[in-house]
Amino acid sequence: MQLFEMQGLLAGKCLPGDMKVNESLAEYLLRKLEDRNELERQLSAKTISEQNIINAFGISGEGAHSKLVIEYVHGLVAENKALKSFGNKLDEMHNDLNGSGTGIQGGAEVACQQVALEAAMEEFDAIKTPATDDAIAEIKSEEAQTMYESILDNPSVYDMESLVDYLESYAENKKSFAANLRAGRKG
Repeated sequence: MQLFEMQGLLAGKCLPGDMKVNESLAEYLLRKLEDRNELERQLSAKTISEQNIINAFGISGEGAHSKLVIEYVHGLVAENKALKSFGNKLDEMHNDLNGSGTGIQGGAEVACQQVALEAAMEEFDAIKTPATDDAIAEIKSEEAQTMYESILDNPSVYDMESLVDYLESYAENKKSFAANLRAGRKG
């Protein structure tokens, strides 16, 4: 709202276009103030979320890297939200299909449920997770790079037999490492 619009509003010479029917000026201003406060709360929540991401990833500075990480995490959050909302979609479909018919009606219900299941699977297939796919690809490529470098840097690997022994040992170590990660322990 511009200054001249506010002056006209306060002088009673004009009304705002988004004022509701039978809404007083005080109610209108209060509603606008509440809208502004809600936007401030959302901005504050986003700022806190971004700060938590920065702290979790140990990002320092305001470079392009920190912005990329924040965008990446927001992408993961959006994908997670889409996947979780799919469960709500299935619940909704299930509740719509509840019936207690028998005979022909029961057969019709089964056919309807099959169609609903196919629709649910199409919905699930429609969910795209590019940020998650990118993260998994990056983790795999880092692991492959680590393995490759560890083989090249290991002086005990000099022929095929020693390579096989080293890879078996490497696999056992990684298996233990993965079990510790799943259990919440580092390494």
